[in-house]
Amino acid sequence: MRHMDVIRLRVHIVLSLQGLYLSTTSGSTSYKSANWHFIWSAAVPPKIKLFVWQSWRDSLPTSSNLQRRGVPSIGACPWCGTENEDLLHLLVHFPFGRLVWALSHLPWSVISTAPADPEVWFRYLHKQLNAQGFARALLVSWFLWGTRNRLLFENTPATAKDVIERVWSMEAILSPGARAASALEESLKAYQHLYFASVGIG
Repeated sequence: MRHMDVIRLRVHIVLSLQGLYLSTTSGSTSYKSANWHFIWSAAVPPKIKLFVWQSWRDSLPTSSNLQRRGVPSIGACPWCGTENEDLLHLLVHFPFGRLVWALSHLPWSVISTAPADPEVWFRYLHKQLNAQGFARALLVSWFLWGTRNRLLFENTPATAKDVIERVWSMEAILSPGARAASALEESLKAYQHLYFASVGIG
């Protein structure tokens, strides 16, 4: 069995067990607990689907989660160093994440609607965005998380341009016919505009 097939099978088993657990422990069909299969149908690699599932279960090792479990952690966000780090602070509320989202060409009015619960946020994105937009939102989230980890564990910083370039590169791999180069050019123009606006030029 190929490596990717093994990963896909593992993710499928994890999601299936989660669905079985939900169906046997709750009769609710609420917005928060029903129909998690949208994760598996997203047009992203299995490792990103697993990341999303861990995200909306709020089981990623953010500082706030580690503290809640009694594990020593830095506590504060590794980027801003002030606020306690939870997932939505990392992905949405922190200015670095906002800049990456601005370069993604996804509607900020949708992205910024971030409740306290990551699961509800991902479900809201799935409901409001088309399939391509939802897949891009998952890629942005994944690469923001990876950028955070490289900063925290390898002391390797990155710019918003670096992150969005990784998103476009992954999109080009997933959809070779997509106009990734054009999207990158548009993002660079947006980045330039945001930079000039921040320094009062133009």
